[in-house]
Amino acid sequence: MKSIFCYRRFFILLTAFFIFFQTNGIPAFSSSKQSLNMKSDLQASYKNPVKYAAFGSCDTVYDMTGDTTSFTLDPSTIYVVADNAPARTKIAACVNVKKSGYYRIWVQELNDKSQKNESFYLSVVYPNDSLITACDSNLGPYKVVPDTTAPDTVDSQHRYAGLFFFKKGINKVLLNHYSKIVNEYPEYWNGPTDSSSVFSKPNSVHFKKMTLIYSNGVFDAALSYSAKTDTVIRINGQPVQAVPKGGDYQYELKLSNVGTFTLRNTDLMATVPDSVEFLNIQPVPTDTMGDTLHWRFDTLSPGLEKIITIDARASNALVNTPHKIFSSAWVYARCDTLLGNNTDSTTVYAFDPCDFFTPEMPQIQTFPSSVNQGDSVSVRVRLPKGVVSWDVLVTYVNGRVDSSYADAFIASTGNAADRWLTLQPVFTDTRLLTGANQENIIFEVRSLDKCGHFNTAQDTVTVHRIIEKYDLKLNYTAQTDTMVSYNGQSVKAVLEGGTYSYKIDVTNTGPDTARGVKLWAIRPDSVEWRHFIPAPETVKSDTVRWLFDKMAPGQAVEVTFDAEVSRTLPVSPAKLFSKAQVQANADTNQTNNTDSTVVFAFNTCAFFTPEMPQIKVNPGFVDVGDSVDVRVRLPKGVVSWDVRVIYVNGQVDSSYADAFINRTGNVSDQWLDLQPAFTNTRLVTKAFQEVILFEVRSVDRCGNIKTARVQVFVRSGNDCFLDRNVFQAENSLPLGIKFKLSSNRKAQIDLYDISGYHIMKIVEGNFSAGWNTYRWDGTMHNGKKIGSGVYIITVKSGHLMCWKKVILVR
Repeated sequence: MKSIFCYRRFFILLTAFFIFFQTNGIPAFSSSKQSLNMKSDLQASYKNPVKYAAFGSCDTVYDMTGDTTSFTLDPSTIYVVADNAPARTKIAACVNVKKSGYYRIWVQELNDKSQKNESFYLSVVYPNDSLITACDSNLGPYKVVPDTTAPDTVDSQHRYAGLFFFKKGINKVLLNHYSKIVNEYPEYWNGPTDSSSVFSKPNSVHFKKMTLIYSNGVFDAALSYSAKTDTVIRINGQPVQAVPKGGDYQYELKLSNVGTFTLRNTDLMATVPDSVEFLNIQPVPTDTMGDTLHWRFDTLSPGLEKIITIDARASNALVNTPHKIFSSAWVYARCDTLLGNNTDSTTVYAFDPCDFFTPEMPQIQTFPSSVNQGDSVSVRVRLPKGVVSWDVLVTYVNGRVDSSYADAFIASTGNAADRWLTLQPVFTDTRLLTGANQENIIFEVRSLDKCGHFNTAQDTVTVHRIIEKYDLKLNYTAQTDTMVSYNGQSVKAVLEGGTYSYKIDVTNTGPDTARGVKLWAIRPDSVEWRHFIPAPETVKSDTVRWLFDKMAPGQAVEVTFDAEVSRTLPVSPAKLFSKAQVQANADTNQTNNTDSTVVFAFNTCAFFTPEMPQIKVNPGFVDVGDSVDVRVRLPKGVVSWDVRVIYVNGQVDSSYADAFINRTGNVSDQWLDLQPAFTNTRLVTKAFQEVILFEVRSVDRCGNIKTARVQVFVRSGNDCFLDRNVFQAENSLPLGIKFKLSSNRKAQIDLYDISGYHIMKIVEGNFSAGWNTYRWDGTMHNGKKIGSGVYIITVKSGHLMCWKKVILVR
C-alpha cells in the first residue's frame, strides 16, 4: 500500500468539494463512465440527490390514492426519441404522493419491431427538484428497460421500470431514452454505438399507461469497523486496544444488509491510518485514492454480510508513544435512508514495550562455595526475561579477569531466559595467585535486556591452599606392525598411506593426589590422528590436550589414538617425531614428565620385492591348426601386463590376449585361463617341426618389468581321408576328400582305377595349412560320368603322399 498515503489530504478536499456541489443542485461529475468510476452511484443516491429543475411545472398531476395507482397516458405526447437531443428526456407523469416510501413502477409502452433500440430508463425529480434514479439499477445507477422482440406491428408492452423512493408531495417521473447513456453503457444497444449511428434513427419510446405500487420495506446498509490486537493497555485509566510498535494486528470491516431490499452497487470506504502499513487485504480493494481504500459490491441480499480483513503493522519508527492510530470507514448504499449506521471508526494505540517493561536482575550460583586449589566449581545462572545478551566474568584476588570462560556455552545456548542454566564445562582454574593460604574468586553474570537495562549479580568461591606432593610419570610409545634396519639400527617403520597407533601412559607415583593434571601431545608432520580414547579436551593445529580433574596415588591413565600416514611423503624415509608432556602444579619431579617416540615412514617401493609372473600352456606338442590353452599368474602389485606369441622366424603376435586383458584387468596372485584358446599354430618354415614361444610380461607398482616364457612344439600334420568309402554318385552328396597340410602350399588330387591306370586329375591348386576339404561329384571335367567300380584317390603335396580306396556305385 505504498502509494495510497500521499493523496490523503487531496482526497478529503475532493470529497468535500463533491458533496458541496451535490447539495447545491449542480452535478458534481460529468456523464462519462470514467468520471463515474467511484462516485456515479453516489451521485444518484437518495443521500445526496442532484438538483434537477430543467423541465418546469406539471400540466397534469395524478394523485396516489392507495398503495396501487394506475393512470393512462397519451402516447402521442408522452414519448422520447434518439435523433432529437431535446426530445430524449420528457416528463412522463407528475404524481402526488401522500406518504414517502418505495414504489415499483410498471409502464405500458408501444413497441415497433422495425425500431431495434426502443430502450429507456426512468428517473424521478423530487418536490425540491432533486433527481434520483432507480434503487434496483442494472447498468451503473440506471435501471434500463431494454427493447423487446414483439411482433412486427405496433403493439403495447407491459414493462417493469424499477423501484424508486418517492417523497411526500409532487414527484416528476422522467422518461429518458437509452441513447443518452449508450456511450457509457452500451450493453443493451443493438448495432454500432458511434454518434452518427445512435442518433440517426428515432427509435421512439411511447407510454400508454403507468402503474405505481407501494412496496413496504427499507434499504439499510449497516457498517461495523473493529480492530483486533493481542494487548490491552490503560490510558487515562481506561483499557484500550494496543499493539507494540513494529507489531502486527488486524482490522475487520463488516458490511451487513439489515434492510428488506437487495443492496446494489454499494461502495465501502476505509482510511489507512498514519504510521501503519497494510500487509494483506482480503478481499482486495476495487481501487484506491490517496490513503482511502474503496470496495464496490454489486449485490448484497437481505440478511447477508460482507467481511473484509486487513492485516496491519504499526511503524517501528514511532518516537512519541503511546501513539493513537485512528481509522474510519463509511458506506454508500443506493436508496439507503437510514444513515445512522453507515459510518464507524476504530482506534488502536501503538506503544513502546519498554514503556511498560520492569527490568529484572540476573542470578548466579556456584557450588561448592569453598574448594581446594585445583578442584572444579559448578556454575549456574538464571537470566531475566527480555535478555538480549549476557556474559560471565571470573575475577581473581589480584584483579585478573577471565572473560572467556563461558563464551562457548553462551554462543551455543543463546538468550534462554527465566530458567536455570548450568554452564559447561565446569570451572577448573581454581588456583592461588598470591602466597596466602586462601583466596576468593568472584563469579559475576552481566545481562542486557531489550530495553537497555544493564544488571549484574555475583557469587564468591573461596579457594584453599593444599600442601600436596606427588610425582607424575609419563611413558609415550608408538606401535607399528613392522621393524626394519635403518642406518644399522632397528627402527619402527610404516609405509606411506599406512596406519599405526600411539599410547600414552601417565602414572601418579604418589604420595598425594594430583589435581588439575594437564596432558598434551604434538602430532608429527605428514600424519593425521583419530579415534582418541579418551576424547581430548581440545584439538588445535598439531597439539592435542587432555585435562584430568585429579589422579589418586598409584592411579594410571592410558590414552590411545590411531595415526594414518600421508600417501605422499616429502622424503623417504620420513622421520615422524612426536612428543608428549604431562603437567600439574605440585609435581615434585619433572624429569619424567616428558617422553617422545619416533616412527620412520617409507615409500611403498623401498621394501618391495618384485615377483615373477608365471605362464603355462597345454598341450606342449600340437599339430598344425590345433588349439593351445594358455594360463598366466600375475605377481602382487601388478599395474599392467601383456602376452606375446613369438614364432621361430621372429614374427610376433602381440594382440592375441588383448581383449581378455582389457576385460579382466590386473588380477594378481591367481591363475587366469586366457580366452579364447590360441589356434594360430602353424609352421612358418619348411621344417617338419617348429617352436612357438608364449611370453607374459608384467609391470608392478614400483616400475619393475618381469617376463616369463613357455614353448609349444608344432609339428607337420599331413594326413588325408574320405568322408565315406562307398560313393553313390546318383543318390548322395558329392564325395568329401579331406586332407591336412602343415603349411600353406600347392596340392594335387588324382583318380586311378584299381590297376593303377591314371584316369583324371581331379584338382590342383593352393590350399591353406591345416584341414582342407574338396568335394567331387563323380564326373570328368567334360561332364562325363565315371562308371561304377573300385577306384584309388591320391593326394600329393610336398612330402605328403597319401591314397584312399573308394567304391563308386551308379
